Amino acid sequence: MTQDQDDSATPILAAGGILKGQRATEGKIALVRRRRYGGEIGLPKGKVKAKEDLLAAALREVKEETGHEVEIVEFAGTTH
Repeated sequence: MTQDQDDSATPILAAGGILKGQRATEGKIALVRRRRYGGEIGLPKGKVKAKEDLLAAALREVKEETGHEVEIVEFAGTTH
């Protein structure tokens, strides 16, 4: 196994959220464009910091990427 294979087998723990619109934006969700990743568009998310739990990471990342203070309503699922 090469070093690259070792790195790809190591999971990266990340958290984020789905922001649902209200009032004038009802029925829409927030997406972010990540210029540093070639303009990738996706849900607000990011890596969990050392000693940070998933809920705190999700709230922090959503705030950092959208500017919105949010509350967690329910678990939306996982990706890999």
